[in-house]
Amino acid sequence: MTEATLTFPPDFLWGTATSAHQVEGDNTGNDWWAFEQRPGAIWRGDRSGKACNWWEAAERDLDLMAEMGHNTHRLSVEWSRIEPEEGRFDPAAIARYRSMLSGLRQRGIEPMVTLFHFSSPLWLARQGGWHNPAVVQHFRRFVRHTVQELGDLARLWCTINEPNVYAALGYLFGEHSPGARSVPAYFRVLRLQLLAHAAAYRVIQPAVDIAVTGGGSPGSAVCDRNDSPACGCCAAQIAVSCVVGADGGGTAVALDGSGTFESLRAMTSVTRWPSLGVPDWAGVPTWDPRRSATAGTRPAGIDSVDWCDCCAPIVKLRRYCRMASSC
Repeated sequence: MTEATLTFPPDFLWGTATSAHQVEGDNTGNDWWAFEQRPGAIWRGDRSGKACNWWEAAERDLDLMAEMGHNTHRLSVEWSRIEPEEGRFDPAAIARYRSMLSGLRQRGIEPMVTLFHFSSPLWLARQGGWHNPAVVQHFRRFVRHTVQELGDLARLWCTINEPNVYAALGYLFGEHSPGARSVPAYFRVLRLQLLAHAAAYRVIQPAVDIAVTGGGSPGSAVCDRNDSPACGCCAAQIAVSCVVGADGGGTAVALDGSGTFESLRAMTSVTRWPSLGVPDWAGVPTWDPRRSATAGTRPAGIDSVDWCDCCAPIVKLRRYCRMASSC
C-alpha cells in the first residue's frame, strides 16, 4: 500500500467553531431559549442555562485554543443580544463581542464571525421568524449594524450556518425551534435564507476591506454557475446541497447515494429560486464517515485527495470558492 504525504499551505487555517447559544449562557431573548421550556422539546428536559459561560469568561477557552496551536476560530454573534428589540441595538453587547474578537487576535487566532447560527430574537420569532418575508430586511439591518461595529476586527464572515439543516429540522421535521412540520414552509424558509444571504453579502463586501463571505454546507448559497453542482457532503442525507443558477431556476445536488444531479425545479414546484452570484467560499463538514459520492462520480470543479472518502482532509472547490473546510 502506497503512503502519501499531504502538505497543507502555510496559511491554512486550523481551528474550532462554536455557536453563541451553545456557549454564551443565559441567552434568554431568543427562540431557542423559549423552545427549551416546552415539555418534551429537549431530551431529558435539558436546558442551555449558563452553557459554557462565555459571556462572562470566554477568555479561558481562548487561552486553551492558543495552547493547542489553533490559528482560527469561528464564533457566532447572538442576534437577540445585539438587537434585543426590533430596531434597537445594544452597545454593551457590541462591546463584549469586540472584547472577544480582540482577545482572539491578541492570541494570534483569526476570527471568523457567523451572523446567524440557528437562534433568532424573540421579537422576530413572534413575527413568524424565517417564514416571514420581512426577515430579509430585518437580517440586512442587523448585518449592517454588526459589520459596521465589528468589521475592523474580522475579515472572515459566515452569513448563515447550514441553511438547509436549519430549515429541515425547524420547519420540516419539527425537531428544532420553532418545531414546525410543513413541506411548503421548509422550501419557503430555504428561499428566504437564500435571499437573506445575498442581502447580507452585499452589505458586508463594501464595508469590510478583506471580507470573505459565505455559508456553511450543506445547503449554502455559495455557488454561482449553473454548471457547478459542487458542494458535496454526506450522501446519506436526502437533501439539497447547493442551490445555484443564474437563470433563477437553480441546480441541486440530490444526495441520494447515486451521485446524480437533478434540477431543483424537477424536485419541487413550491417556490422559485433567486439568482445570487455571491460566492466566496463553501464549508464542507466532514465528520460523517459515510461516502460523499459514488466512486468515479466526483463532481466537476472539485479537487480532493480522495473525493469518495467523506473524511478526506480537505476538499477544495476549485474555481468557485476561495476557502475550504477540513476534518
